[in-house]
Amino acid sequence: MFLLFLFQCFQGNGRAFCAGGDVAAVVHNVRKGNWKLGTDVFRAEFTLNYVMATYSKPQVSILNGIVMGGELGISVNGRFGVATEKSALPLLE
Repeated sequence: MFLLFLFQCFQGNGRAFCAGGDVAAVVHNVRKGNWKLGTDVFRAEFTLNYVMATYSKPQVSILNGIVMGGELGISVNGRFGVATEKSALPLLE
């Protein structure tokens, strides 16, 4: 079977490309004594970052606005990043 993958596009909804839900859910669960969710969430996130950084096909990220947190990791681990005059790249974790 041959699959053709042309491109994938993600866009933030509003002013920033960052959900923040991963950190909020982890903190909520750690306070309840469930630390395993945090290890699972961040293992998956950092594994995805590694796969994207070492992927053979080029990834182009256009950073136009506020890009932070895990979404910043997704954006900057590709081969090409394009920042505009509107780019702001805080990493809050």
